[in-house]
Amino acid sequence: MIAKTVAHIHSVWSYDGKWELSKIASFFGRLGYDVILTAEHNRTFDKQRWENYKKSCREASTKRTLIIPGIEYSDETNTIHVLVWGVSVLLGNNQPTGDLLRKATEKNGICVLAHPSRRKAWQQLDAAWLPLLHGLELWNRKADGIAPSREAIDLLKANSKLKPFVGLDFHRPNQLFPLSMMITINGSLSPDSVFDSLRSGNYQSFALGFPAIFFKSKPLFSCMILLELFRGTLVKQLRHWKKKLKYGSTP
Repeated sequence: MIAKTVAHIHSVWSYDGKWELSKIASFFGRLGYDVILTAEHNRTFDKQRWENYKKSCREASTKRTLIIPGIEYSDETNTIHVLVWGVSVLLGNNQPTGDLLRKATEKNGICVLAHPSRRKAWQQLDAAWLPLLHGLELWNRKADGIAPSREAIDLLKANSKLKPFVGLDFHRPNQLFPLSMMITINGSLSPDSVFDSLRSGNYQSFALGFPAIFFKSKPLFSCMILLELFRGTLVKQLRHWKKKLKYGSTP
């Protein structure tokens, strides 16, 4: 089967998430998603909270939509973030990225470099990490907006073994956007079958209904960048006028 998947989702289990897991499952289920790959921030998790969280993901899953728990690990400076799935234990907090990747790899985890453009994280990418990464986010809705990451495109061109991921980095509804992963599943849908497919690269990333890799072409990418610049300007203006209407003009 082909499992329509939404990736990089935060719930109230993250310190900045807004929705309960049950609401997330119901909402994305209605949008036709079979799998939700969560990626909660590691900073507020310890061993017991991680166990409770995994249980909550199982309980919030529905017949229509499977919630798979994951963690977004940040380094000591909160610059480099790595999404990890398929590891049953918590790997720790505030550790060097190389150490995290080695720990996750030893436990057969799936590791994806998150939003490389955020805080110029791409500049700190170590070549020694590449064999330990399964992919990187070509497009992160929260960090990149409605255009893919220019730096991610360059990294994917230079490292052909890395596969492109797309993630909403969902914390609240305004971060919705038609980004999805289509995962080819062997057998019945389960966390283990999803992990097997991710490890073997049996998935494809889509944006706006098209393979996300299409947006690497220069003309299309340039068009999306212009749209993102327009969107960003419009959002700033709307926020300005909203504040002005709320508080009034100052003398």
